[in-house]
Amino acid sequence: MVLNTRRSEPETMRTLITPLPHVLVVFALGCGADDAGSTGSQDATTGETSEESTGADSSSGGDPTAEQCESMTIPVALTADGPTEYEVEGTLCWRGALTGRTLQVLSHGAGYGPIYWDFDLEPEVYSYVQAAQAQGYAVFNFARLGVGTSDYPPANQLTIEADAFVLHQVIGQLRAETGARGEPVGSIVTVGHSMGSVITIAHGIEYPQDADAIVLTGFIHHVNGDYVNATAADQVPATDDSRFDDRDVGEGYLSSSREARRAFYFESEADPAVIERDWETRETVSLTEVFGIGAYYNDGAQNLRVPVIEVVGDHDFIGCGTSLSGETLDCTDTEAVIANEAERFDPSTCLETIVIPSAGHVLNLQRQAPDVYDVMLDWVDRRVGPSPDQPALDPCSG
Repeated sequence: MVLNTRRSEPETMRTLITPLPHVLVVFALGCGADDAGSTGSQDATTGETSEESTGADSSSGGDPTAEQCESMTIPVALTADGPTEYEVEGTLCWRGALTGRTLQVLSHGAGYGPIYWDFDLEPEVYSYVQAAQAQGYAVFNFARLGVGTSDYPPANQLTIEADAFVLHQVIGQLRAETGARGEPVGSIVTVGHSMGSVITIAHGIEYPQDADAIVLTGFIHHVNGDYVNATAADQVPATDDSRFDDRDVGEGYLSSSREARRAFYFESEADPAVIERDWETRETVSLTEVFGIGAYYNDGAQNLRVPVIEVVGDHDFIGCGTSLSGETLDCTDTEAVIANEAERFDPSTCLETIVIPSAGHVLNLQRQAPDVYDVMLDWVDRRVGPSPDQPALDPCSG
């Protein structure tokens, strides 16, 4: 297939597809936070992070190409002056030596969990965690507060800004923990999907020192009015969804309907088994988070000052179409999408906007997922690089 991979910066356009190298996988581990295996205990009063390793230990003579994963529980607060009373759970995975390796921190979208980044159906096709490791990156895939095995604060306290502060704490703890054991990670790349992209933007604005580059997927500065109307008509209280009967979700958390999730696909390029698994693994979102998204569709991204890439499907139900105010963005017109986004970012970001043909909102779950991952990882290779031994091939000089 041919991707519409046009850059929004003023330089020669080219297709950004490179094959992933073949890497021997010794341990076929489920590295998503939903499947992390045993999670150690943690003392929230001291702020110590609990971790349990799985896989070969390269420092003790193990296979340097083996996948290594650690389940981690990280204590967090919702605000800078609030108590550290909640915990998020995630999994840190890498291959080879961890020291100096670029770490990608993944934020999933509303109604999704860590499985979005590490899908357990045909993971060789759909798992971004596996693709990123094969390219030489370390990955931290975690469940946001109010999702999966992480804690559930009162929904009205869980805002986009709180999510951004949690992400800030997660990155700080990861740096501290890997540094304390003599294996400090190197550069940090924050990667988001949909609402996770909004959180990534909010985090990049408030904590610009944390990340060296930003990957935004399933997000552009436009909202389809049909999506807004469908969302308003299709809200499902999580307390009414039997999937969450064993969780203390409380009032103010939302689930989603099967029909609403199908709208996130370009169905002719989706496997029905993937769509079904997506439904089975649906997650929650707080109403307060949903209400807070809109502020970041304005001009906030202009405050970002690190390299940024956006990747969007040309049939993204959220971002493509006619807004409630009557403005139309046809995402099959790549130049129109690029123009729409170019004015939203500072030139110092060296913004690249990539449109994936025949793809919907959930890019990781379309059949083109391997091509999407090639685009994302090619960009990170060029702007950051996997490690000091493999530095950025084309650093942003904006």
